[in-house]
Amino acid sequence: METIKVITGIVSLITLTHSLSHHEFCYQDPSCGPGMWVTYFPKCNGTHQSPIDIDTNSVQHNQSLRAFNFYNYNVTGTITDITNNGHTVGLYFEDGSVKISAGGLNGHYFAKQLHFHWGNNSHSPGSEHTLNGKQYSISMHIVHTKDGYPTAEAKNHSDGIAVLSFFIKLVDNKSEDAHWKSIFKPLKNISEPGQSVPFPGRFSLMDLISGVDLTKYYRYDGSLSSPGCDEAVVWTVFREHIVLNASVVEGLYHDIYVNKTDGKKLLNNFRPTMARNGRAVWASAALNSTSNGTRVTTSEPDTSTRKATQPKTTATPYPPKPNTTSTYTPRTTTVRSGSSGLPLARLSLLLPLALFLLAR
Repeated sequence: METIKVITGIVSLITLTHSLSHHEFCYQDPSCGPGMWVTYFPKCNGTHQSPIDIDTNSVQHNQSLRAFNFYNYNVTGTITDITNNGHTVGLYFEDGSVKISAGGLNGHYFAKQLHFHWGNNSHSPGSEHTLNGKQYSISMHIVHTKDGYPTAEAKNHSDGIAVLSFFIKLVDNKSEDAHWKSIFKPLKNISEPGQSVPFPGRFSLMDLISGVDLTKYYRYDGSLSSPGCDEAVVWTVFREHIVLNASVVEGLYHDIYVNKTDGKKLLNNFRPTMARNGRAVWASAALNSTSNGTRVTTSEPDTSTRKATQPKTTATPYPPKPNTTSTYTPRTTTVRSGSSGLPLARLSLLLPLALFLLAR
């Protein structure tokens, strides 16, 4: 009898451990929503959690936060798949095709995916971060991992992930944008969790964000905004918002399900704002001065600065897939030690004259 009790106890412990480590999180059901995440995902109770409210009256200006270098953000065809993972709609990039640097980041970061957070309908708030308490209709997050870190390992480093966050405002009196429309057109084909299809759209990331001044942003250290809530994210939240016609994104509210059999749609998939807990939020240099513009490149960064403009829509070759170390090598000018800057040919002409004068 004691043996049976021991075996039963072990089985119960294994079952409990499995259920805790594989517990599915959600947004709307109180039993698995944001209020319960800390029960199953302890990191969600950390002190550097995201999202937060950005109070512009309490930010610190940082003159070192200047323009980003965007590599292949203006290249079409870098997105390969669109997926419903039960928590959001995600678009995934070809490995190593798109990256960012500068903008106060320590190194190069490769884009892995972009996804959205939205509310109950086009007239309800749904963004994750808020700006002076204002919650926008939608958030778009472009997620990058640091060069040199495998994707799974990036969450173990405080600077392993860099997320660019954009607010999206929905209106009824704006013409429909064809690039944005192509994102949400395939949603009926991924209505159920786990469904994924090749992405048919042909646009660049810059087609989506070119209307935003990409030098005006806020920066803070935070976490993934969904479980496991790893505190490994360098957040960039852009001050200016994207404006879209509400009709373009209707598929988010009507076509994406958590459980299609039960008719349960994926709505209000945002985490409430978390406490700053004394963390600094920095404002970029352009928020305290005239904007110096945005650098957009297909290989090496531009030396010029400018406001982002509508890019060409023709594809150019992607860079090679990343190794474990950065493939980017800055251009340098080498000056030989001991050189006066005079050409060697001219020195050879002056040498006989010097010897003649010494002989006298």
